[in-house]
Amino acid sequence: MFRTADITNTTVFLAVEIADSSLSYDLGSKPKIYAHFGIRELWVIDATKLQVHVHRLPEDSRYSSIAIHTADELVIPRYAPADFAIRLIDLNLDKM
Repeated sequence: MFRTADITNTTVFLAVEIADSSLSYDLGSKPKIYAHFGIRELWVIDATKLQVHVHRLPEDSRYSSIAIHTADELVIPRYAPADFAIRLIDLNLDKM
């Protein structure tokens, strides 16, 4: 069983949230929670606009680096294995 106390930057290399109606929460409060636990990288996937918001470098319960990637950009994790790289356009999400 995985407990909140087990969440550290050595146990979680990449957190991914997929959002449509919860986007404001996933971009507002959730990054603060992940940064508080020291998670080095958080991706918030906007399922409506097909964008990936990449949060890196947690500091004082916030991320000091946030970049937005479009659907056709290859997003490669910095701390998780490169196999987790994603290009949203390849998932054909716009056809769902």
